[in-house]
Amino acid sequence: MLSEGPERPVLERLIRQHDLADSVRLLGLVDDMPAFYQNIDLFVMTSMHESLSLVCLEAMAWGLPVIAQCVDGIVEVVPNGQAGMLLPATLTIAEYAALTGASTAFARQVYDPLRDQLVVSQLLSPDDMADAVVRYRENTDLYMLHSKSALSLSKKWPGHSDFIGCIYTSLLRYL
Repeated sequence: MLSEGPERPVLERLIRQHDLADSVRLLGLVDDMPAFYQNIDLFVMTSMHESLSLVCLEAMAWGLPVIAQCVDGIVEVVPNGQAGMLLPATLTIAEYAALTGASTAFARQVYDPLRDQLVVSQLLSPDDMADAVVRYRENTDLYMLHSKSALSLSKKWPGHSDFIGCIYTSLLRYL
């Protein structure tokens, strides 16, 4: 049994509880990212906050539309309605705890980029995420449009990472 992450037992229990063993695989630590991205159709990111979502950018570089929470660090990388769907968080921490039994040891406030302020933390609803997946499944034109856009938009970032690299290199001179 793989043991990456303290929430694995909770996830295993939820998979059994909802009879999803034939549909859900917990991969644990993934070493071969190209193989991972080649074997999925969508990328779903459930983070409540991000500084800059490189994993979403990676997924987009493989032409994968992204479904994620509309939070800072993701809105800058994934243009909503172009390269994926950014969903509002609607699940309170108490509702999340009751629904999953998972840990709630995370930030009680997060930055909301749409309101430009700190707000009480909320999480993505599993129903909202499932609805977004179904929307792509039922609308292949939308899927293809977002897939092509994700790939195209991901190409704008190499210059940005070169710039960040230059900043870090410059700062290292002062250490």
